[in-house]
Amino acid sequence: MIRPLCISQMNTAINYYRHWMPAKALGGTATPEEEFANYGYLRSEGAADNDYHTEWLNDHLSDHDFIWSTAPLEPHRLAYLEALREWSDLPLVIDLDDLLFNIPGYNQAGDRIRKGGPRERTAIAALRSADGLTTTCAHLAGYLREFNSNVTITPNAVDPTIWYYPRQPHPANEVRILWAGSTPRYADILEIKPTLEWLHDTY
Repeated sequence: MIRPLCISQMNTAINYYRHWMPAKALGGTATPEEEFANYGYLRSEGAADNDYHTEWLNDHLSDHDFIWSTAPLEPHRLAYLEALREWSDLPLVIDLDDLLFNIPGYNQAGDRIRKGGPRERTAIAALRSADGLTTTCAHLAGYLREFNSNVTITPNAVDPTIWYYPRQPHPANEVRILWAGSTPRYADILEIKPTLEWLHDTY
């Protein structure tokens, strides 16, 4: 069994589905912050911002096979991951599930990750430094191979148990669609507007 040590760069739903859930399924440690609590710590705002978890890492690094992290956007976070790799002698794997360097202007993240800006440069350095990359699909894998030849596709993982609940019956000819996204994703849905209108008119 492969046991990853997940280092979270931010606490978001992406981390939950891309890292924490798969890591726990593999028998590894996800969200080390939860484990730190057993050492008398409350929580971490980001592992790279704290040094109090060194004791936990020293005791548990040997339980893992590789370090798995989302792409760092700040130099100190990248430095932390590279130092942790050298200290532990574990491979460093970076996950990316977005076209990070091609953010549409309408997306608020474009203000944070500007073309040629420091966060983009840090992310590129991380992708090149990593021993391997993971991503969601062949399209992104091809995009990432520009920076690192060792790319593995690991599709999003949704825990089936969270979907096992009683559902209200609905007409067999009815289509239900869930759109989940924050306001920066509004323009994304406009791209499929014609399809949605077709579905509406048809069903």
